[in-house]
Amino acid sequence: MVDQAIVFGWPGMLILLMWILWRLGINLFIAVCLRALHTRVMITVAYGVNDVIGRRVLWADLTRLSTLTTTVPWLVGGDFNTVVDTSEVCGQSGDIRGAAEEFRGCLRDTGLITLPMQGERFTWHNCSRDSRSLWKRLDRLLANDQWLTTWPSTSYLSLNARTSDHSPLVLRGNATDRTVGMFRFDNYLARSTEFIPSVQRVWQHRIVGTAMYEVTRKLKALKPIELRDGRKAISQTGRLLKQVNTTLISLIPKVSNPAVVAEFRPISCCNVLYKVITKILVQRMRGILDMLISPSQNAFVPGRAIGDNILLAQELFSGYNQKHLPPRCALKVDLRKAYDTVEWDFLRAVLMLFGFPEQFIQWIVVCVTTPSFSVCLNGAPHGFFRGARGLRQGDPMSPFLFVLVMEVLTLILQQIEQNGGFSFHWRCDRIQLFQLGFADDLLLFSKADPNSVSLFKEGLTTFAELSGLQANLHKSHLILSSSAAPLRATLLTILGFQEGHLPLRYLGLPPTSIQTVGS
Repeated sequence: MVDQAIVFGWPGMLILLMWILWRLGINLFIAVCLRALHTRVMITVAYGVNDVIGRRVLWADLTRLSTLTTTVPWLVGGDFNTVVDTSEVCGQSGDIRGAAEEFRGCLRDTGLITLPMQGERFTWHNCSRDSRSLWKRLDRLLANDQWLTTWPSTSYLSLNARTSDHSPLVLRGNATDRTVGMFRFDNYLARSTEFIPSVQRVWQHRIVGTAMYEVTRKLKALKPIELRDGRKAISQTGRLLKQVNTTLISLIPKVSNPAVVAEFRPISCCNVLYKVITKILVQRMRGILDMLISPSQNAFVPGRAIGDNILLAQELFSGYNQKHLPPRCALKVDLRKAYDTVEWDFLRAVLMLFGFPEQFIQWIVVCVTTPSFSVCLNGAPHGFFRGARGLRQGDPMSPFLFVLVMEVLTLILQQIEQNGGFSFHWRCDRIQLFQLGFADDLLLFSKADPNSVSLFKEGLTTFAELSGLQANLHKSHLILSSSAAPLRATLLTILGFQEGHLPLRYLGLPPTSIQTVGS
């Protein structure tokens, strides 16, 4: 009886076809000499029996073999009859956490790494067609550091299972060119007087485990060490080393198959030391935001919740289809490239307006106005340019600064309302509420009349001239109650917005959740 079949091959270099047949409980350890490359490799074909106790024998054998293969490439493949974690199981299965932990422990002890896999995600199926159907990734190929150093582009393909409940695995070599990874060491670190002694002190610690595990643990131990020179640069001199504020822009696709730049979302990957600095500044700002930000703005303010805005929006949109109620309207404002268009001079003025200390403002301004960018394409950085405006998405400080910027819009609208001519939404008159804000998600409410809508337009225009944040006329909407239908053309002309309708998607909720508020 054949329990498994595995095909190994190196396309374009050497074709080595091995049909390995083994019976239940038998593991093979094979030494192979590749004459064309003058290389000796070790290949282990493993089978893990279907119980925890039996598999421990296999884990012990692999751990013992790892001590014999420290200087030669070693490949391990087969049916291990267990998974690494719960993500490799689909369907109803028993508790596999203990077995998975033992497998992960074996991988740590042996230094084996799972090779990249393509094809079928799950390599075994119980052949059931009903609710008891179960898929698992029981088969895999593993390699040690020496193998990956010799053949860094090694991967394997999981084929469709045809005559067995297991998928055949095909080992593949250098079929594609491997992109050279980015070198991420900053030279300025080595010039610090504390750097070399700190590394030497950590590297002298004895850690039990494989060579790669030892390196990983020591690198983690280096992370908490503070460099005094870097701390002085921002706290005492008010300047930031340019290397600390270099930023890598990662392009995240907005659609399945992006074809143009507009279909990517740029995310800033900031330096770790920079994030440490900005998180300290954020911690100081967080405690006073509730005193600076009006109650209608709930984003990133401790003690306030997104649910408050959702409930208020539901209440204010109720009865929009009833013609006997007073006419009212809502503006759903979409800000064009919100974070990217904030003017830096305006940001400094906002911080001064809210009374932040001059030195604290200087720290923030230095962090925001001195970044340099490179764009990550196909795993490598390209270009090097400086920023001219905007807040970086990915900077821990950006959300809190943006909330302060949006508070200025609230102050502008409050001033316009106090000057007269503005009429509140009939349910908001007593509490003087005219907006709901959550970062750049903005809803404005008023009576549906030309004066009130014109004042909203005036406030948005003034705010755009000061801050650089402009309403996107193609994505902003005016939502009218049924009783305001006669004013539809007039109000749309004043604003230049698109006409919106209920049900409404707000703060990520699907339209069906807001649909009831219009009934």
